[in-house]
Amino acid sequence: MEDWAVTSSGTHVDFSTKWTAVCRKNDAGEWKIWRIHGSMNPFDNPFTSAGRTMTISITAVVAGLVGLIIGIVGARLVGPKSS
Repeated sequence: MEDWAVTSSGTHVDFSTKWTAVCRKNDAGEWKIWRIHGSMNPFDNPFTSAGRTMTISITAVVAGLVGLIIGIVGARLVGPKSS
């Protein structure tokens, strides 16, 4: 089944789900929904993809800054000494 959600920032997200319903027959002979459950793929869905993209971006920026700092410090330690 295709579902959708709107995040707190107002973004509309479409995703696939699977639904299961458990029904019970009451004393009057009528079927009533007793429980309902919806699930989605926990590893590959729009919400984890967005988190993964943000994590990769932050990691790349931090790694770049650390590399730049190590490069500057290393160049000063190894470079020619001024008298």
